[in-house]
Amino acid sequence: MPILLLMCLLGSTTLHAQQPAVRERRSANAPVPPATVSVPVQIEGLSVRADGVSQTNVNDVTSVLEDQLRLSGDASMSEPLADDLAFFLRQRLLDLGFPEVTVAWTVEGGTAVLRVVEGPQYTVGIITFEGNTSQREEDLRAFLLRPTHEKLGRRIANPPLVEGDIRHGAQLVQRYFQAQGYLNATVSDPEFTMRSETKTQDILVRITEGPRFDIGQVSLTGDWESRRDEVQAAIEGMTGQPFSEVRIEEVRKQLVGIFQQRGHFLADVTATADPSKVRGGPVPVVYQVTPGNIFRVAGVSVAPGFSKGGERVVRASFKRSVNQVYSPADLQLMHKQALRSDVFSRLDVTPKKLTDDTITLELTGEEGPTRTRAWYGGYETFKGVIVGGELRKVNIFDSGNAAQLKVESSGIGITGSARFTDPAVFNSPFSLDLSLYADGEEIFDYKRQSYGGRMVLARQWTKHVSTNAFADYSLNNSESELLTPEELGPDEYNLGLVGLSAIIDYRDSPVLPTRGFVFNGSISGTLAGDISYTRADLSFAYFVRFTDKFRAALLARTSAIRPEQSLEEVPIDLRLFNGGATSVRSFQEREMGLKSIKGDTPIGGTLSQTFSVEFSYEVAQNLELALFGDMGTLTREEESIFRRPEDVRYAIGLGIRYKLPVGPLRIDYGFNPDRREGEDIGALHITFGYAF
Repeated sequence: MPILLLMCLLGSTTLHAQQPAVRERRSANAPVPPATVSVPVQIEGLSVRADGVSQTNVNDVTSVLEDQLRLSGDASMSEPLADDLAFFLRQRLLDLGFPEVTVAWTVEGGTAVLRVVEGPQYTVGIITFEGNTSQREEDLRAFLLRPTHEKLGRRIANPPLVEGDIRHGAQLVQRYFQAQGYLNATVSDPEFTMRSETKTQDILVRITEGPRFDIGQVSLTGDWESRRDEVQAAIEGMTGQPFSEVRIEEVRKQLVGIFQQRGHFLADVTATADPSKVRGGPVPVVYQVTPGNIFRVAGVSVAPGFSKGGERVVRASFKRSVNQVYSPADLQLMHKQALRSDVFSRLDVTPKKLTDDTITLELTGEEGPTRTRAWYGGYETFKGVIVGGELRKVNIFDSGNAAQLKVESSGIGITGSARFTDPAVFNSPFSLDLSLYADGEEIFDYKRQSYGGRMVLARQWTKHVSTNAFADYSLNNSESELLTPEELGPDEYNLGLVGLSAIIDYRDSPVLPTRGFVFNGSISGTLAGDISYTRADLSFAYFVRFTDKFRAALLARTSAIRPEQSLEEVPIDLRLFNGGATSVRSFQEREMGLKSIKGDTPIGGTLSQTFSVEFSYEVAQNLELALFGDMGTLTREEESIFRRPEDVRYAIGLGIRYKLPVGPLRIDYGFNPDRREGEDIGALHITFGYAF
């Protein structure tokens, strides 16, 4: 669902060992140099003006002064506050590459007046790495400039030069060499050469690499044979890699995790490797494995202070762990079930040893606010402007359950719902959702209204597998002055629907995936009412990352509906469509396929298939450019999800994605390469979330 996000960007300030700001001893009304401007700032009754600021620095100066005024907590301007403002303003200008900047201050009529003399700004010039024979210079440059880029909040080729930041970057360069196996590598203090004519400073970094150390033979001792395949997979490929204590420690923790996942709560693995015994080359590594006993969970201990409802949710979530073999993966799943109730702002699970082979789970934490209100707004190409609000109450009647009221208005209509959620129905691992809804929409050349109720019983079986069983009953009516009865289908009907769905999700993130895959499958059918049909849906998406910035995604999706009689007996809104932001993107939403005789309304089909490939490249932080291709079908003749595609339509296009915490803002344009009579050359889509 599109959400309008308001984001606050907070800057950070690093202090430099420079001369402090000084009090101005001249008139505050001294003329401002013509190439500069005055920057007035007023926050919470406090007033400050900075004179002599270059136009390019106005935003930075405004930001730092606003931040310091808010942080001060003062009710009126004073000389100590004016001195602080001058000090922090100077630090920011130093960070922007003005090494000779001075900031003097005075207080005039309750306003702090800061007189700025920026002096020349120096940027990074030519960077030379002397002594480097093994690493790519672009990698070394990235590490050298990382502190500067992080402080600026952006990457530029020749940033302002701040010597302290460059020295910090040189330390990162040294650590990078050591991480590549050059354990004795040293990087000297950078040497700076000022170029007054270009206002740049060249940087010379002298590097002494020393010998390279590699990970040599990796051997195992102790009782590890019971997990032979997993252990060998963990150490496979280590030999020949650059020697790195970080890498050796990562594998050690992985080995501990292998045994802990099988119930060895006190599993211990030690790593031994001593590069001081060699002068370079391979360093042998030995892992000593001590699995210890297999532990079982003897009980659950809930800390006092939880409400009755909170305690119910916790005990219901973790009760199936009792008398079972200790498994961190299973406990993580139970932990997520408890948190999904929204009762807790924090929930900690601490296993404590009881005997030589039993543990207890100590559960502590804090409950969050029980009532929340939210307003949101957004825009989608199909729905237009969207605004909505919701009121949510968790732990109602101290039961651990939740209730929600929601209303949304868009360019096609208004929807509303009331929802009740039991996160642990009958104190089980299942959750129950009950909802009542009312929808009124005007789409293309027809209107429809629906009033109904829905029940969903869900369970997360493992970290990657979840299922739903659902039932829905609704009262519906549709009307149109342009569509024929066959095109519109039944204009007034009751619909009873039941179904099952399953998700197998191995993506690294459900919101911003870059690797892994997800499979969705569902089957549903009518059980009561005036309409009779069955429907099946299958979807598979695969994500792969080639580099830190370059990724690809593949999609295959097919849906089929089988009416008991003809398609005309199925209401138009229950038919299948293609085209839109998540299917063949050379068409607007639903607009691929057969349309009504009068007007321009898509009338749907019985089989819809979509196949997509997308390549994305991150051109700036959180900003991606995408190249995509789609192909799809929509037919009224076939009813099998496994039917070979026929009469295929295509899309080729470009897109932009800006990553947000709730998913990317996505703008796509799909070009129609095989345009037919009456079709547009392409389609623009603006929405939130990835296409698949």
